[in-house]
Amino acid sequence: MIIVITGLIGAGKTSICEALEKSLKCKVFFEPLPETDNFMLEEYYKNPKKYAFSMQTLLLALRFQAQQEAQWRSTRGELCIMDSSIYSDKAFLEVQKACGYIDENEYKAYNKLCEIHFPFLQYPDLHLHLQLPIDEEINRIKKRSRNCECNIERSYLEKLHDAYNDLIQHLSRLYPVKIINADKPFDNVLEDCIQ
Repeated sequence: MIIVITGLIGAGKTSICEALEKSLKCKVFFEPLPETDNFMLEEYYKNPKKYAFSMQTLLLALRFQAQQEAQWRSTRGELCIMDSSIYSDKAFLEVQKACGYIDENEYKAYNKLCEIHFPFLQYPDLHLHLQLPIDEEINRIKKRSRNCECNIERSYLEKLHDAYNDLIQHLSRLYPVKIINADKPFDNVLEDCIQ
Protein backbone atom coordinates (compact mmCIF):
# COMPACT_ATOMS: atom_id res chain seq x y z
CA MET A 1 0.00 0.00 0.00
CA ILE A 2 1.21 3.50 -0.86
CA ILE A 3 0.00 6.58 1.02
CA VAL A 4 0.96 10.05 -0.19
CA ILE A 5 0.92 13.09 2.08
CA THR A 6 0.84 16.56 0.54
CA GLY A 7 0.27 20.08 1.76
CA LEU A 8 1.58 23.59 1.59
CA ILE A 9 5.02 24.52 2.89
CA GLY A 10 4.89 24.18 6.69
CA ALA A 11 1.68 22.11 6.75
CA GLY A 12 3.38 19.39 8.79
CA LYS A 13 3.99 16.70 6.17
CA THR A 14 7.37 15.63 7.52
CA SER A 15 6.23 15.63 11.16
CA ILE A 16 3.21 13.48 10.25
CA CYS A 17 5.44 11.11 8.25
CA GLU A 18 7.87 10.75 11.17
CA ALA A 19 5.02 9.98 13.58
CA LEU A 20 3.48 7.46 11.19
CA GLU A 21 6.87 5.83 10.63
CA LYS A 22 7.16 5.20 14.39
CA SER A 23 3.58 4.08 14.99
CA LEU A 24 3.01 2.02 11.84
CA LYS A 25 6.57 0.71 11.31
CA CYS A 26 6.39 1.63 7.64
CA LYS A 27 8.86 2.83 5.01
CA VAL A 28 8.76 6.62 4.58
CA PHE A 29 10.15 8.43 1.56
CA PHE A 30 10.96 11.92 2.82
CA GLU A 31 10.92 15.14 0.81
CA PRO A 32 14.27 15.75 -0.91
CA LEU A 33 15.95 18.60 0.99
CA PRO A 34 19.30 20.41 0.51
CA GLU A 35 20.95 18.18 3.10
CA THR A 36 19.90 15.09 1.10
CA ASP A 37 19.40 15.15 -2.67
CA ASN A 38 17.83 18.51 -3.52
CA PHE A 39 20.97 20.53 -4.15
CA MET A 40 18.94 23.03 -6.23
CA LEU A 41 16.53 24.28 -3.55
CA GLU A 42 18.67 27.02 -2.03
CA GLU A 43 19.76 28.23 -5.47
CA TYR A 44 16.14 28.27 -6.57
CA TYR A 45 15.06 30.51 -3.69
CA LYS A 46 17.96 32.89 -4.42
CA ASN A 47 17.15 33.12 -8.14
CA PRO A 48 13.89 31.36 -9.08
CA LYS A 49 13.86 32.60 -12.67
CA LYS A 50 17.24 31.03 -13.34
CA TYR A 51 16.75 27.75 -11.44
CA ALA A 52 13.00 26.95 -11.52
CA PHE A 53 13.14 24.55 -14.47
CA SER A 54 16.29 22.82 -13.20
CA MET A 55 14.79 22.34 -9.76
CA GLN A 56 11.47 21.07 -11.12
CA THR A 57 13.18 18.49 -13.33
CA LEU A 58 15.49 17.38 -10.51
CA LEU A 59 12.48 16.87 -8.23
CA LEU A 60 10.70 14.95 -10.99
CA ALA A 61 13.68 12.58 -11.25
CA LEU A 62 14.01 12.15 -7.47
CA ARG A 63 10.30 11.59 -6.95
CA PHE A 64 10.14 9.14 -9.86
CA GLN A 65 12.98 7.15 -8.30
CA ALA A 66 11.26 7.16 -4.88
CA GLN A 67 7.89 6.21 -6.40
CA GLN A 68 9.49 3.28 -8.25
CA GLU A 69 10.99 1.97 -5.00
CA ALA A 70 7.69 2.49 -3.14
CA GLN A 71 5.85 0.50 -5.81
CA TRP A 72 8.41 -2.31 -5.59
CA ARG A 73 8.14 -2.43 -1.78
CA SER A 74 4.35 -2.21 -1.91
CA THR A 75 4.12 -5.28 -4.16
CA ARG A 76 6.00 -7.14 -1.41
CA GLY A 77 3.45 -6.16 1.22
CA GLU A 78 5.17 -3.14 2.76
CA LEU A 79 3.28 0.00 3.72
CA CYS A 80 5.02 2.97 2.10
CA ILE A 81 4.34 6.61 2.91
CA MET A 82 5.54 9.42 0.67
CA ASP A 83 6.24 12.89 2.05
CA SER A 84 4.85 14.78 -0.96
CA SER A 85 4.13 13.45 -4.42
CA ILE A 86 5.32 13.45 -7.99
CA TYR A 87 1.79 14.54 -8.90
CA SER A 88 1.75 17.50 -6.50
CA ASP A 89 4.79 18.97 -8.24
CA LYS A 90 2.38 19.96 -11.02
CA ALA A 91 0.96 22.57 -8.61
CA PHE A 92 4.44 24.05 -8.24
CA LEU A 93 4.88 23.98 -12.02
CA GLU A 94 1.72 26.05 -12.47
CA VAL A 95 3.02 28.60 -9.96
CA GLN A 96 6.43 28.74 -11.68
CA LYS A 97 4.66 29.57 -14.93
CA ALA A 98 2.27 32.09 -13.34
CA CYS A 99 5.21 33.90 -11.71
CA GLY A 100 7.18 33.98 -14.96
CA TYR A 101 9.94 31.75 -13.56
CA ILE A 102 9.63 29.30 -16.45
CA ASP A 103 8.71 30.06 -20.04
CA GLU A 104 6.25 28.29 -22.32
CA ASN A 105 8.88 25.96 -23.81
CA GLU A 106 10.09 24.88 -20.36
CA TYR A 107 6.47 24.33 -19.31
CA LYS A 108 5.88 22.12 -22.35
CA ALA A 109 9.17 20.27 -21.79
CA TYR A 110 8.30 19.47 -18.17
CA ASN A 111 4.84 18.26 -19.15
CA LYS A 112 6.40 16.06 -21.84
CA LEU A 113 8.68 14.53 -19.17
CA CYS A 114 5.59 13.81 -17.06
CA GLU A 115 3.84 12.29 -20.06
CA ILE A 116 6.82 9.93 -20.52
CA HIS A 117 7.27 9.04 -16.82
CA PHE A 118 3.72 8.82 -15.44
CA PRO A 119 2.64 5.64 -17.31
CA PHE A 120 5.28 3.75 -15.30
CA LEU A 121 3.69 4.82 -12.00
CA GLN A 122 0.72 3.49 -10.10
CA TYR A 123 -1.60 5.86 -8.32
CA PRO A 124 -1.35 5.88 -4.52
CA ASP A 125 -3.89 3.87 -2.58
CA LEU A 126 -4.64 6.94 -0.47
CA HIS A 127 -3.68 10.60 -0.68
CA LEU A 128 -3.83 12.69 2.51
CA HIS A 129 -3.78 16.43 1.82
CA LEU A 130 -2.99 18.67 4.80
CA GLN A 131 -5.03 21.86 4.36
CA LEU A 132 -3.69 24.97 6.08
CA PRO A 133 -4.69 28.67 5.94
CA ILE A 134 -2.01 30.88 4.40
CA ASP A 135 -1.52 33.00 7.54
CA GLU A 136 -0.76 29.87 9.57
CA GLU A 137 1.53 28.62 6.81
CA ILE A 138 3.52 31.87 7.00
CA ASN A 139 3.77 31.54 10.82
CA ARG A 140 5.07 27.98 10.53
CA ILE A 141 7.59 28.89 7.84
CA LYS A 142 8.96 31.60 10.15
CA LYS A 143 9.10 29.21 13.13
CA ARG A 144 11.10 26.53 11.34
CA SER A 145 13.65 29.16 10.22
CA ARG A 146 15.02 27.57 7.05
CA ASN A 147 17.22 30.25 5.52
CA CYS A 148 16.18 29.43 1.98
CA GLU A 149 12.47 29.94 2.84
CA CYS A 150 12.67 33.22 4.76
CA ASN A 151 11.89 35.46 1.76
CA ILE A 152 8.95 33.59 0.26
CA GLU A 153 6.35 36.18 -0.71
CA ARG A 154 2.74 35.89 0.32
CA SER A 155 1.62 36.22 -3.31
CA TYR A 156 3.67 33.12 -4.19
CA LEU A 157 2.01 31.16 -1.37
CA GLU A 158 -1.45 32.35 -2.46
CA LYS A 159 -0.77 31.13 -6.01
CA LEU A 160 0.48 27.82 -4.62
CA HIS A 161 -2.62 27.47 -2.44
CA ASP A 162 -4.89 27.98 -5.47
CA ALA A 163 -2.84 25.60 -7.63
CA TYR A 164 -3.01 22.91 -4.94
CA ASN A 165 -6.79 23.31 -4.65
CA ASP A 166 -7.17 22.82 -8.41
CA LEU A 167 -4.79 19.86 -8.39
CA ILE A 168 -6.50 18.13 -5.45
CA GLN A 169 -9.87 18.45 -7.20
CA HIS A 170 -8.36 16.82 -10.30
CA LEU A 171 -6.57 14.03 -8.41
CA SER A 172 -9.67 13.20 -6.34
CA ARG A 173 -11.30 12.06 -9.60
CA LEU A 174 -8.45 9.57 -10.18
CA TYR A 175 -7.93 7.98 -6.75
CA PRO A 176 -8.97 8.38 -3.06
CA VAL A 177 -8.03 11.76 -1.57
CA LYS A 178 -8.77 12.75 2.02
CA ILE A 179 -8.46 16.41 3.01
CA ILE A 180 -7.17 16.90 6.56
CA ASN A 181 -7.53 20.16 8.47
CA ALA A 182 -3.92 20.79 9.58
CA ASP A 183 -4.79 23.98 11.48
CA LYS A 184 -5.23 22.26 14.85
CA PRO A 185 -3.04 20.52 17.44
CA PHE A 186 -0.62 17.98 15.98
CA ASP A 187 -2.11 14.98 17.81
CA ASN A 188 -5.54 15.75 16.33
CA VAL A 189 -4.07 16.04 12.83
CA LEU A 190 -2.23 12.74 13.30
CA GLU A 191 -5.41 11.05 14.53
CA ASP A 192 -7.29 12.30 11.45
CA CYS A 193 -4.55 10.88 9.23
CA ILE A 194 -4.69 7.44 10.87
CA GLN A 195 -8.51 7.12 10.80
